[in-house]
Amino acid sequence: EPPKDLKDHVEAIEIRWREVRSRLPKVDLFIAPSPFLRQKFIEFGVSEDRILYSDYGFDREGFGNFERTTSEKLRFGFIGTLIEHKGVMTVIRAMDLVSDPRAELHVYGDPTNFPEFFAEMKKEAKFDGTRFMGGFDNKEVAKILAGLDVLIVPSLWFENSPLTIHEAFMAGVPVITTDLGGMKDLVDHQVSGLRFERGNADDLAEKIREFLSDETLRNRLVSGIPAVKSIDDDARDMEKIYDSLLSGKSKDQAKSAERSSR
Repeated sequence: EPPKDLKDHVEAIEIRWREVRSRLPKVDLFIAPSPFLRQKFIEFGVSEDRILYSDYGFDREGFGNFERTTSEKLRFGFIGTLIEHKGVMTVIRAMDLVSDPRAELHVYGDPTNFPEFFAEMKKEAKFDGTRFMGGFDNKEVAKILAGLDVLIVPSLWFENSPLTIHEAFMAGVPVITTDLGGMKDLVDHQVSGLRFERGNADDLAEKIREFLSDETLRNRLVSGIPAVKSIDDDARDMEKIYDSLLSGKSKDQAKSAERSSR
């Protein structure tokens, strides 16, 4: 029998799901930032005609302010929370397997948030080219990306529509990412980046080696990076969606009033 704290946790999730389902009929329209998340909501009980896909909009201005730095090394990077479900340990192990002096790994994340995990990660890191860069301010992300050649987004769980992938694309940086969820939606394999099997350090190591063995790969993937929606375009999209929703409701109300007057 599972321990009581686990049973309490499961019960809390079940209560949350019941509460959410009871409120679904009260929402006229849902918006999902990825096709993956839209499908998950449909599986959860939202009808297809009441949920649409519209990705986030971004302030792209700051990503044109930093000139790319150069290096003799091919610089791979991880940016995010240093915790197990973000998959950073997979990256550490993959770089240990590659162990190529032509590569570097820059790990950006606050080591004090989960100190025990960080200590374990440092112990795992055998590759001399792994650099732990410490915490960062979100305002520094564009500058950080200007010093990377490839971003790795290795999450072990489903991501909705990861901000870091959008930010990498705005900075002109191709992405290696896990082959599931919103990550798979964003990164077109062999077009704007590469995808690997979740949690598989051997597969990720192979993808890293592809960049090291083919000097033309990075530039090809950069040319395939899609445009990221601006915050202004997103605002216009939201206005159109809202106007369309109001117009549809007005028509429904008019039809209802017409029927009741007969």
